[in-house]
Amino acid sequence: MKLLCPVSMSRRETLRIIDQNHSLIVSTPGLLVRLVELLEIAVGKGAGTSSGSGSSSAGGGAGPSGLGQLDQLMTGNMNRQLSRMMRMMMEAHRAARTGEDGESGLSDDEIRVRTQEAIAEAMGVAPSDIDQALGVVGMGGDENMRNSIDAMPLRAEYRGSMSLSQMTVMQHLVELLFSVAILCSGKRKIEVQDILAECGLVHTLGKLFDAMDWTPGHRQGQGPHGPGCQCNPKSAPKIQFLRLVHNFCDRQSRDIRHRLAILSVRNHFRLGRIREIMQALPMYGLAEGGGAARGAKTESEASTTGAAAATGDGEISVAVRHILQIPCMESQYTRDQLALLTKIMDVLGDASGDSPIKFWLATCVESFVRGSGPEAQVFVALGNKNTLLDVVVDEICRGEGTGCGGLQTNFDMLGELVKFNPIVLRILDAKLDERAANGNSQDNNIATERSFEQFMQIVCLHLVDSNVLLRAVLLTVEMERKAGATDAPTRFHAYIDEHRMTLLADMCTIVSAGDVSQENLCCLNSALVFLVFARRHGEAATVIAQLHETERGAPGSVVRNFRQLLWFWTEYYHVRAGDRRSLESSSRMNFLEFAEMVDMLIADDGGELALLKDGSVALDEFEKWKMTCWAAIQEKLDRQVPMFRTCPLIL
Repeated sequence: MKLLCPVSMSRRETLRIIDQNHSLIVSTPGLLVRLVELLEIAVGKGAGTSSGSGSSSAGGGAGPSGLGQLDQLMTGNMNRQLSRMMRMMMEAHRAARTGEDGESGLSDDEIRVRTQEAIAEAMGVAPSDIDQALGVVGMGGDENMRNSIDAMPLRAEYRGSMSLSQMTVMQHLVELLFSVAILCSGKRKIEVQDILAECGLVHTLGKLFDAMDWTPGHRQGQGPHGPGCQCNPKSAPKIQFLRLVHNFCDRQSRDIRHRLAILSVRNHFRLGRIREIMQALPMYGLAEGGGAARGAKTESEASTTGAAAATGDGEISVAVRHILQIPCMESQYTRDQLALLTKIMDVLGDASGDSPIKFWLATCVESFVRGSGPEAQVFVALGNKNTLLDVVVDEICRGEGTGCGGLQTNFDMLGELVKFNPIVLRILDAKLDERAANGNSQDNNIATERSFEQFMQIVCLHLVDSNVLLRAVLLTVEMERKAGATDAPTRFHAYIDEHRMTLLADMCTIVSAGDVSQENLCCLNSALVFLVFARRHGEAATVIAQLHETERGAPGSVVRNFRQLLWFWTEYYHVRAGDRRSLESSSRMNFLEFAEMVDMLIADDGGELALLKDGSVALDEFEKWKMTCWAAIQEKLDRQVPMFRTCPLIL
C-alpha cells in the first residue's frame, strides 16, 4: 500500500529544490560544453601527449599541451606562472630519464630521485615538500591517484599511455559521468540532450568505450551498500557510462535527431533498407508515415506483394525473407571500428545472465529502440551478426539470471523488440526452430515443439518477469488482426489463444494487493490488456464467467484477489497523470478504454462483467478489507506529517 500514500511534504520540497538546482546548472553558460571537454581530455582528444613526448614550443602552432588544457578547463584561475612551473616539471622528468649528459640505462629509483630534485628546484621547495606544494607529481607522487587509476576498468594499452591531465580527469570519471547523466534526465532533458549532441558527446563516448575494459564479469554477493550491491571500482565506471548513454537516448518525443550519431553510416544504410521493405506491409503503410498515398503501390510494395502471391506466403513472411537477405557489413570490422550502439550490443551478447552490467546494457538498447520506429526493432533483433536473439533465447531457456534480475532483463528487452512488430515475432519464432535444429533430437518436429514449450514454460514459471513480453506478443497479435494480415500464425498466436484463461488467472493472483510495487504493477496492466481485447471482440462476458470458475487455492481466490488489485489500480492511476500517459504510450490504447473496463469489473452490481454481486458475502469481505487498508494508509500518513491528522482521507 506504500504506492497509495501521497508524497510527503518534505519529499515534495526536496523534489522542488532538485528541479531548481537542475535548472540553475543547465542555465549556467558553457557548463555542458565544459563537461564534454573534460570527457574529451579523459580519452586523450586534444589533451596533448604523455610526459615522455615533446611539448609544444612557445608561440608554435601545435596548440596547448595537456597541462595547458587542464589549466584552461579545470582550474581557470590558475596563473601562468604555475602553468610554466608544471611544464618545467615535465622537462625535468625528461632530463632525468636521459641523464644530464645523455647517459641512459638509469634505474627507476634514480629517475625518480633526479625528477624530484629537478622539480623541487623549479618550485623552490625541498624534495620532501613537493606533494604538499602541488598535490600531483607525474612520477608516482600521488599514490592515491595512481591506485584509483589502477583499480579502474581500463585497457592496458590505454592505461600505459595516459598523460597527467588524463589521469587527473580519469580519477573523477565516475562522478563526471554521473553528473552528466543526471542532467540528461531532468525536466529540461531535451534541451540538455540537444546541447550535448552538438558538442559531440556520442563521439567522445565512443572513444571512452574503447578505452574501457568490457571483459564479462559476474555478480558479487555483497558490496559497500550491503547484500546484492554491485558497486566496486571495476563496475561503477561502466554502470555510470551506460546510465549516461541511456539517459542521452531516452526521449518520448518523435524528434530523435540528437542520437543519430550513435549509429554509423553503414548502420543507417541498413536501417533504410529495412524501412523500405517494412513500409510495404499494411500495418506500416506509406500513407501512415506521411509518404506516398496508398492508392499507388511503390516498387518495394509491389515486389513484396508479387513475391507473396508467387510463393503462397503472406506479405509478412516475404518481408522477413527479404530482410534476412540484407548483408551484415559489421562482420568485416572489429569492435573498435563499430558505432557506439553496435559496440554496446556486442558487449551485451557476451555478457552472462548474472553480469552486474547486463541490465544497463539492455536499457541502453531499449532506450534507442523506443521512438525509433519498427525498423530499429528489427535492426537490433538482428544485431551481433544476427546472433543477439540466439543468445537471449538460450539464456532464457536455461533460466540464466534467475533471482538476480538477468532473466527479467532478457524478457523486457524481448518485449520491447517484439511489441507491435510481427517481423521480429516471426524471427523469434524462427530462432526457437533453429535452437531445436541444433539439438541432438532425431525428430526435428518434436525438438522444435520441445524448444518452444521449454521457452514458454520459463515464461509461465516467471510471470512477474515475463508478463511484459506476453503483453507485447498480445499487442502484436491484435495489431495483425486489426490490419487484416493473411500470414500463417506463429506458435505464439496459437499459445495465446489456447492458454488465455490460464495466463489471465495467473496474472490475477501472482501478486496480492498488499505486495504491489512499481516492479510488479505491470502484471495487473497485462491482465487488463487481455480483458480489453476480449471486450473488443465481444468475448468479455465469457472470459469473466470462466474466470469465476477458475480457482487458485481457496474458493473465490482469483476473483477476490483480482477485485482487490482493481481497487488498488483505480486509486493509483486516479492521481498519477504521468503514469496514465505512460500506459497509453506503451500500449497505444486510450486510457479511457482501460478505465471503462475496470469500471465494469468493479461495478459490484451483479452485471455480466462485474466481479462481485451486490449483497454477497464476498462483497462484504471486500469492503472490510478496503476499510482496513485505508486505516493503515491513514496511520502511515499521520506518522509522516502531522498536518494530515486534520485532513483525513475521503473514503
